Amino acid sequence: MTERQIEIHKGLKAIGPEIAQFYLDGLELIESNLGTKSNLLAHTLREIDGGLRDIFEQKQLKKEFQEQLKNEDLEKLFNKFKEDYKNFDYLSEITFDDFKKEKGHISSVLVSFGFSFDHPLTAQYIKVVRWLAKYAHRSGAFNEPRNPNDIINLWNEFETVLSKLIGNYYALAERIDSLITLDEPSQEILKTLPNLLNTESRAIYFFNGLKSRKWLIHLESEGYFDGSKNPEPVESEENPGFFSMPYWAVLTYLEKIGAENLESPQNQTTDALARIIDNIYLFKNEQGQRIENYRTDYSIFKIICTLPEQHLNENHFLFISNALQSRWDGLIGHSFNEFLERLILIGNKDLLKRGIQLLLLHKLNEGTFDKVHSIFRSYEFQRILSDIKVKIIPLLGLDLLTIVQQKIKEVLELDRTAFNNITIPAIEDHEQTSFPEKYDCQLVYFLRDTLEKLDAKDIIDTLKILLNEEHPIFNRIAIHTIRIRYAELHEIFWDLGKNPLSLPLTKHEVYELLHQNSKSFSSEEIQQVIDWINTKEYYIPEEFKDDNDRVAKSIAYRKKEWLSSLLPSSSENVNLLLSEINDIYDAEVDHPGFDSWHSSLSGTISPLTIDELTQLSVSETIKYYYDFNK
Repeated sequence: MTERQIEIHKGLKAIGPEIAQFYLDGLELIESNLGTKSNLLAHTLREIDGGLRDIFEQKQLKKEFQEQLKNEDLEKLFNKFKEDYKNFDYLSEITFDDFKKEKGHISSVLVSFGFSFDHPLTAQYIKVVRWLAKYAHRSGAFNEPRNPNDIINLWNEFETVLSKLIGNYYALAERIDSLITLDEPSQEILKTLPNLLNTESRAIYFFNGLKSRKWLIHLESEGYFDGSKNPEPVESEENPGFFSMPYWAVLTYLEKIGAENLESPQNQTTDALARIIDNIYLFKNEQGQRIENYRTDYSIFKIICTLPEQHLNENHFLFISNALQSRWDGLIGHSFNEFLERLILIGNKDLLKRGIQLLLLHKLNEGTFDKVHSIFRSYEFQRILSDIKVKIIPLLGLDLLTIVQQKIKEVLELDRTAFNNITIPAIEDHEQTSFPEKYDCQLVYFLRDTLEKLDAKDIIDTLKILLNEEHPIFNRIAIHTIRIRYAELHEIFWDLGKNPLSLPLTKHEVYELLHQNSKSFSSEEIQQVIDWINTKEYYIPEEFKDDNDRVAKSIAYRKKEWLSSLLPSSSENVNLLLSEINDIYDAEVDHPGFDSWHSSLSGTISPLTIDELTQLSVSETIKYYYDFNK
């Protein structure tokens, strides 16, 4: 790079690493042999131009300026460089009517950098950037790639603009730098600050660089963190219903101070941060609504994560709850486990229970098959649970069981079809569960894992309650737990007082319990299961209830299925009964323990095996497939 290019890169890097990287990539593109160099370099120039204007542009001022923009001013501007366009292959026929169509872009440039029409950089900047879109987009797939000479010339002119523009920016930035190095501001500085920070770009630069926590109280007193200054979402004029989310410059500083205070707490700083959070959260706009700026919400969330135990209160949980349930798809959900990790570290059970209640929040979506959903995205909910389960279970114990059971009941009140055997065919992790990330499935897994981890003596009463619940999902979870911890909990199963094979929709869990543990069953227990099998009432479809042969075969098949669960016991009685049943109906039992089974196949099944195919010559193979396709 030349000395000038190095200085341009430094200036851009001070604004942001991404825009600086675009500049470096542009320099490499100029030296490249890429056929689409013209398009790529134009795209790069657009990113640099757009990035600069994103930072410096004042939207309201631009709007006002654009409304007052006169055609005669534009024409004077165009006349300054229209003759230059004749030296460009693709701009030689540009007219003023073409030029004036982009009043928004032209206004943005003038307002962003404080240019007047007479400013020496005005014509040069606008001349370069006005037609970048024309060069960036392809002219037609059938055309030859553009000659890059035009865009390289524009790049060289834009470098001249950047060289002067970044220098002007630094003249002001140096004065800001002298302030942010101060440990604490004087009253004179505080009075000067509003004028110095009256543009978004300078405010961002200032608060990004400010580090001293001693500024916090002074800035709070001056109203810099008032909730009224939290920027509202801005609806797009071109696309109504779409919003941009302005960034509040002070948040970078607040996050920085919060993180520092977490490492080395100071009461004055903590008190100030707590007041600032409340001020922002409790503020209501003219419509009586809180401002739903998800970028602000995310920063406040991160600051809450730094507060010590004694400063965390219900307002903070309400704020997080509201932010999670706002209309914007925000960032808090992605980082919510950080909040839970903080609560785990604090170790306050009441705070942690409140955090779990937030995690389990649901929303209704009437237009979907699953009516009740997590407020988190499915995979986020699954990920967060996976990350924190092992830490939370020993801390909350039985309280966690109560919370999750209650949440399952809440969901069932809203949707009686939830927790069904189709979407949750097995309580354990199983290939037949197509969507384990779904809300109801993850709630089941949460309750399941908690029961598996707690001391057996502490969950006996809970299991008995679950076995007597009306909804089968609770019965299934209880039976699954007994299966997994059979050595400790088997008495609950045998003291059930009813035929477990007849419990509705619990077939898979009961089957797996018998199959996994029958090897340890006594002869009396084996006989008990056989009695259950023989006394169970089996469902007979209406269409063949009068066909004795089909009825006998159907019952035989179901009995054989249940008896297969006892095969690990090597019981002679079981083998004898299976032999007798085979005389009635000798069909193999497919996927015992499941009433339905799904599988899929990609591609088609070949009529020949690989070995058979390898025996054919090439011509024989071609003939075979030719004849087969007929």
